[in-house]
Amino acid sequence: MTFRATILLIVTVCLSETVHSQQAGVLNAHNAVYIELGGPGMLYSVNYEYRIVRQFSLRAGFTIWKFPFLIASVDMMAAPVMINLLLGGRHANLEIGIGLLAGRAAGEWLIGGGSLGETTFVVGTGTIGYRHQSIDGGFVFRIGFTPVFSSDGLLPAFGLSMGHSF
Repeated sequence: MTFRATILLIVTVCLSETVHSQQAGVLNAHNAVYIELGGPGMLYSVNYEYRIVRQFSLRAGFTIWKFPFLIASVDMMAAPVMINLLLGGRHANLEIGIGLLAGRAAGEWLIGGGSLGETTFVVGTGTIGYRHQSIDGGFVFRIGFTPVFSSDGLLPAFGLSMGHSF
């Protein structure tokens, strides 16, 4: 099965669940907070999300980390901002999103000292994945493909999130 066929199958299943679950009720939990491992924050991000309506949400997050590699250390501070489309039923959703990741990165050599330089950046990011979140609130679970892209190309990434909606 090709990638396009797989995506088409997922969308079809989620859309059929949406039609089947029209009696599911009114969205009561508009807010969610969660920690994402991986994703656009590379290592992690802490996020707040607001569901505008049942099918659309706005997300803002942040990440701050210092990561030592073998011979260098990298500091990063960044913020993903995204809009998401949620297709599915009362709990299970296909999540498709697009947004920006803005931040600053700096590095230094661990052996011999010296700077690797500092840069600010604004790059694109997206998500396509599975989301479990009740319209009534409670546990939030997300897993998906979360690439970061710019004029330099695409950096594939995956994210796993857990949190709470209210």
